[in-house]
Formats: sequence, structure tokens, C-alpha cells
Amino acid sequence: MEAPFGEGSWKVIDDQRIEVCPPLCLDEGTYTITYSDPNGVLGTMEVSLEAPTVPTLVCEHEHEVGTVQHVYIHTGTLTDVLIFTIISTEAIPTVIPGLVSLGLGNQGSNYLCGPPLMGECVQDTIGMIPLSAVGTQLHFQSILINPFTNATPWPTTNMCSTTYVN
Repeated sequence: MEAPFGEGSWKVIDDQRIEVCPPLCLDEGTYTITYSDPNGVLGTMEVSLEAPTVPTLVCEHEHEVGTVQHVYIHTGTLTDVLIFTIISTEAIPTVIPGLVSLGLGNQGSNYLCGPPLMGECVQDTIGMIPLSAVGTQLHFQSILINPFTNATPWPTTNMCSTTYVN
């Protein structure tokens, strides 16, 4: 069953295997997966989900134009941070020694910065992707700033890239 990115999905791999992608930002813990066919329950399986220990951003490898895109950010073990998602068409680093080191933005000449978000795991809405974006690739990375300490250098997430398709 395919579902919109972030909402969780599953698909049958073969007669013995299924692939399960849990909803993003689902609380960590143990969950029971029940599998069945039209004749009833075939079995169950316990799975354990663990929260990331480092700041992590996830995005779709490909996204269909004409639909709303989201990315998800987990702060890992960091707390009390503002999350700023940075978007760029260039996977060329931006480094400001002692302050921040990003894998995108071409030394600050090519980027957009969204409004801050707060939370341990958040969905950031990028917005409706226009039809004219087919073939374009965007890169995403987040900066996490503690507004109470403003400690530097500012931690960042991994970089993630999405290509837009029709």
C-alpha cells in the first residue's frame, strides 16, 4: 500500500517478505504488525522503533510536481532548539567558520530559509511544487539553534535531495 510520504506504507516484496515504512515522527517503542489475507489473520510481528540520536532530516528521493512536499526533521538528543530548514538548488557547501557548516547554498549565495519550527520531530511543509519544476533538484538541510544559549557552532542535520518528476 503506497501512502503519501511521511504517513507510512507497506508493500509486498515476495511470498515471504513485506517492506514496512512506519509513519515518520511516530513515537519510539514497540509496535505489533498484523498481516492477513481475505481469509483472516496470518500472523503478527513485533517491531521496535528507536529515535535518531543525531539531528536527522528526511525527504523523498523523487517528488511529483503539482503536489505539496514535506520534509521531516528529528532533533536527535538536542532539546530546546529552533529548527531552520535551508533549501538550495546547489549542493555546494556554505561554511562560516565557528558558526555553521552546510553542504549546500554555495557559500550563502543560493539558498532560502524557512520560518523556525520547534519540536523533537517536526514536519516542515515546503509547499506546492509547480509543474515547471520537472527535472529540477532541490537540496535540504536544517540548522538547529538553541535560543537560550545561542551556542556555536550551530548543529546541522544531514543534507537530503529531491528531484521533481511528472
